[in-house]
Amino acid sequence: MEDFQPHSDTLDRIRKSALSEFQEKGYQSASLRNIVKEAGVTTGAFYGYFKSKEELFSALVEKEYREMRDHYRKVQEDFSLLPLERQRAEMKKVSEDCLEWMLRYAFENLEIFRLILLKSDGTPYSRLIDDMVETEERSTEDFLSLSEKHGYQKPEINPLLKHSLTTGLFSSFTELIIHDIPYEEALRCLLQLQRFYTAGWRELLGEAMLPREGGDAKNAKGTMK
Repeated sequence: MEDFQPHSDTLDRIRKSALSEFQEKGYQSASLRNIVKEAGVTTGAFYGYFKSKEELFSALVEKEYREMRDHYRKVQEDFSLLPLERQRAEMKKVSEDCLEWMLRYAFENLEIFRLILLKSDGTPYSRLIDDMVETEERSTEDFLSLSEKHGYQKPEINPLLKHSLTTGLFSSFTELIIHDIPYEEALRCLLQLQRFYTAGWRELLGEAMLPREGGDAKNAKGTMK
């Protein structure tokens, strides 16, 4: 019985059982009764550790979720503090380094991120990609507005198109995580994906980012997305 096991062993069995149940059925369909049964603990023992199924799911994914989300936000915040010409010159490298870090971190915690990306409907964690899309859209708008203040023409792009392109990037990124491919192959795909989006953004924004007549913009052909 669990009463004769060390507390850490009881917790480990609950977490292991929960991970299996969530992986198989997803958060919404997962059964606490099954989790408790497979862990070999009593309901009372379970509630000594967790108040609810939601709290249990959070215990499994919260650390990795926050690490991924907060890293992405921090990169965007640090980038926004750079002078405009450094932003234009370093945008491509900053984006590449950030996405490569995220891919590596996801592969280091693959079970957890597949849980977040595939099985978290009904929890706040299902918003990971939405959150990063929103962060990216704000960052893009801030960059374009700053460029306009420095004499560059602000491109006229339909907001839905910008949203679709940004969502497409992150949706493609998640495909590299949820499918069973080696990390090295996923990284090669990511590099190709980045080249594809870089070329697309350059085509979309290139001419529109030329200086306005009388503007003070320099190096109008600086590095774009």
